Amino acid sequence: MSLIESLKTEIGSNVINQLGEQLGISNQQANAAVDAGIPVTLAGLLKNNEALSSGGFLGNLFSHVTGNVSSSDVITNDSNTWLAEGKSLTHSIFGANSNEISNALASHTGVSADKSGNLLSAILPLIGSA
Repeated sequence: MSLIESLKTEIGSNVINQLGEQLGISNQQANAAVDAGIPVTLAGLLKNNEALSSGGFLGNLFSHVTGNVSSSDVITNDSNTWLAEGKSLTHSIFGANSNEISNALASHTGVSADKSGNLLSAILPLIGSA
């Protein structure tokens, strides 16, 4: 099983489907977005110069999204807070490229650009909770 498949299993199909429902997209589109978004997000983390140093960017980043939080908490308990946090973290990872990545995700999944931006923002908190 690949890392991406392992993360999707930990996140859970019910959570991915609930995320799709919240954003008004199909389960198929939500799954496609998570399939594409996980490797993009992981690549962004690895590309960050400080991501692999202990206590650096990666440690600080995941301190915001880990702990006693499950994947279902990310989308059910105050999802607006998690989405706002995810947007901030996404911008920290991708910087000026955030919109370009969101548009590529939209093109790949067939969802609108604003919904793909929300999907991308939800992926990092979901990874952190997995």
